[in-house]
Amino acid sequence: MVDKVCDMTIEKHIAICTKYIDESGDVKTAFLSDTILKTATADVITERIQTQVEHHDLSIDEMIGFGSDVAAVFTGKKSGVAQRLKIHNPSLIPIHCKYHRLALTCKDSFKECV
Repeated sequence: MVDKVCDMTIEKHIAICTKYIDESGDVKTAFLSDTILKTATADVITERIQTQVEHHDLSIDEMIGFGSDVAAVFTGKKSGVAQRLKIHNPSLIPIHCKYHRLALTCKDSFKECV
């Protein structure tokens, strides 16, 4: 799961989390990293994800899914991050993060109430 954010200094960050099954069969979620990006292009984000995954002794080849918001940089059909990761793992399933969908729904619902 990834998300791109800006902090108060307007630096771009990418936060990376992982959901996995541990040795005992329990599903766990872990924070991998929050790193600053010089630019938030698909190639830079993809490279940062690959670097962080490898840094934690994980493999893109073993990823099952990729969760993000629906920004074109992540989900672009030709050159988005998901498509770039699928070059390394064709069976990777990109999904729209359920928490981001919930936030969008709440925001839209609030507009209806005001």
